[in-house]
Amino acid sequence: MLESTVPAPWTPISVSETEAGIAITVLGRRYDFGHAMFPQSILADGEELLAAPIRLIAHDGGVPAEWEDTESWVQEASDRRVTVLAAMQSRFAVVSAIITIDYDGCIQYDLRLATRADSVRAGFDNTPDAGKRVVDRLWLEIPLKKEHVPFAHHNESYYSGAAKDGSRPFTPISWFGSDKRGLEICFESDEHWNPAEKACAMETVSDETSRTVRFRLLDDQPKRWQKEAPGTNRGIFVTPIHYGFSLTATPVKPCEEAWLLREHIIHVDCFDRINTEYLKFFTSPVSETNPTIVLDHLKNKGVTTLTLHQKWNPVQGWWKLGSRDSERIHTLVEEAHRRGIKVVFYFCNTLSTLRPEKEDYMLRNAHVNTAGKPVISFYRTPPQRTYRSCANGPELFRDFTAGMAEFVCEYNADGVYIDSANIPWACANAAHGCGWTDEDGVRHATYPIRAMRESFRRIWEEIHERLGKSVQIHPYDSFIPSVWAYGDLVWTAEAIALGKKKNTQAIIDAFSEEVIRTEFCGRNVGVPCQILAYDLPDGSWTIRSALAVTAPYGVYPRPVNIHSSLDVMEKIWRVLDEIEAGGCTFHPFYEGNVGAVCTHPAVRISAYEKEGVQVLLVSNPTAESIENVCIECKQPADRELLSGTQFSGKTLQLRLEPWEIRFIRCAAAKTDV
Repeated sequence: MLESTVPAPWTPISVSETEAGIAITVLGRRYDFGHAMFPQSILADGEELLAAPIRLIAHDGGVPAEWEDTESWVQEASDRRVTVLAAMQSRFAVVSAIITIDYDGCIQYDLRLATRADSVRAGFDNTPDAGKRVVDRLWLEIPLKKEHVPFAHHNESYYSGAAKDGSRPFTPISWFGSDKRGLEICFESDEHWNPAEKACAMETVSDETSRTVRFRLLDDQPKRWQKEAPGTNRGIFVTPIHYGFSLTATPVKPCEEAWLLREHIIHVDCFDRINTEYLKFFTSPVSETNPTIVLDHLKNKGVTTLTLHQKWNPVQGWWKLGSRDSERIHTLVEEAHRRGIKVVFYFCNTLSTLRPEKEDYMLRNAHVNTAGKPVISFYRTPPQRTYRSCANGPELFRDFTAGMAEFVCEYNADGVYIDSANIPWACANAAHGCGWTDEDGVRHATYPIRAMRESFRRIWEEIHERLGKSVQIHPYDSFIPSVWAYGDLVWTAEAIALGKKKNTQAIIDAFSEEVIRTEFCGRNVGVPCQILAYDLPDGSWTIRSALAVTAPYGVYPRPVNIHSSLDVMEKIWRVLDEIEAGGCTFHPFYEGNVGAVCTHPAVRISAYEKEGVQVLLVSNPTAESIENVCIECKQPADRELLSGTQFSGKTLQLRLEPWEIRFIRCAAAKTDV
């Protein structure tokens, strides 16, 4: 049933095929193809992303190609998917395209390049295409409106932040956009690419109004054709070559943040480890000096959702439990639910050496490097190692989805937390179709992006749509909107603090405004985000640090222990509940419409607004105290909500401690928020 319906919040695809050409409308976006092979217009959230139509630039024997005889038509259409076929040719080249557009707005291209053959009359009238077929340039160019793409993210080469002109090697996943909208561009493979320099396979070039993204598929003939068409062959009978890629305009769905501002989630046993099994821990006293049972402590602190890390199952990432642990988990869920606390469970797509599957199952589904070796990842207790799996594996993600659904039903769980399974690792496992071998016999990896998206789509439809449970995604350092689409929320930013550990300033620099607005706010994707922040042992980064840095963007960290980080977030939750933040309009500092001005350049002021009342969120996102902070408010300030300190008047003089934030209520008259 689910496979024939469109899951919420998406809507059935609308397709129009008229004299003006083909137009496809999905939730929040519109792709106008006209009569062309590529979109001539892309509207995202009401704004045009393209500065000019997407184009394919070719050279026929060193001469710029002119495309002719272009045709496109809708081959199949349903509520979930539309298939368009398109074709065009130049003097020497024939290009065919199978284009599928799904309800989530993902456009998949299977582009086939062939050489043009002789016409029947070629031997009689000396037609100009009678010579050797040489296609020695093929570039895909996507001209974007510069105003809408100040930011960029490139997976694999890992770059996030301000969009920059320049060249880069083949990168499977790129995104260009703002904190409101953008365009994801994915290539699973660089097979048949032949750029002049590998370091310049992809380029970004800007002028005053546009930022053009260029993919140099060919700067010379395909290497396969160079071998297939020696001497007198003329290139007429060379094997067509395929290029696969996808385009997805974002946001993929409306970003529902209100529920997350009301939800108080704690994630335990991640970094700050628990040294006993979970049932015992949560039904024992908090400490020797605090006799409160941990579950009661969580309830008293306002926790509404408890996310359990990996140790609920002795076998890493698996969904099956032995009788001992089954009884414990049943009891733990019952005890949490009795206190009004939901329970979400950790899963990952690894294959533990403690799982009873045979080796061939492991190897068929494993992520394999170009040397032909399976990639081994986790080590944990009970002593075990794990194979990292690949989304192209024939069984793993199918079993993974069915297993999670079975577990959620059996144990009355409230959702799943999926750790790093969204990353389409470079894989060369020929057993399930990954990787390719070049003309010199060298093995190369491919990236299972399409299979990963399909896997998470199935997870969403099974767990969220059918069972009504939540899907939480931890992407580590990846940013793939077409995959994130299938999550209720994303818990992210772990890689920054771990990558820059013991260097506070380096962490702050890595959390630049451009980076946060690119990948940590979620509004440009349509999925709300929380920040993963540890209290590092050396104090170089804590949840207070993360809170001060990200709260001005309306994004908050999630506590990861029942002590220090929960104590910090309990106070924040109380204020957000008091002001009913989920029902407010949020004004981030960078949009310039906050009802206050500060003289100090480091201080950031954002605001929550409702019914004429503004609550200023004032933050010191630095490791230093700031003296004599002067804030001029448009409305009189009356109270600081964390401390209860009273104010009067429109001018405030403050001292802000390192990493301190304050919520200051401003209103023209005494009014309840």
